[in-house]
Amino acid sequence: MYQFSKIKNDDGSWRFELDGISMIVDGFTESKGQHYITNPEKAIAFFNFNGNLYGIANQIRTFNTAEEFYDQMCNQYSFFRPKTETLPSIPGRGQADSSQTSLRA
Repeated sequence: MYQFSKIKNDDGSWRFELDGISMIVDGFTESKGQHYITNPEKAIAFFNFNGNLYGIANQIRTFNTAEEFYDQMCNQYSFFRPKTETLPSIPGRGQADSSQTSLRA
């Protein structure tokens, strides 16, 4: 399970944040180490890079868990980040080690 920072917004939605990537979902349940999004078609994910906001919507319900949606945003971020910067270590993702740079914008 990714160690998201989870904040309940005033409107009842949830904001998930991890390493500069944010997601807003209506609700979620936790099961088998995953955060299942209650209404996947209403979820959005975004990040800020050099003062510009980039994001994607999940309107076609492609991603049912916050972890899947986060991984997609990491792929999007890779188009923008400098080649010397790498993604952070996330258990179970098998990409990086703890010496790598955080993506916080």
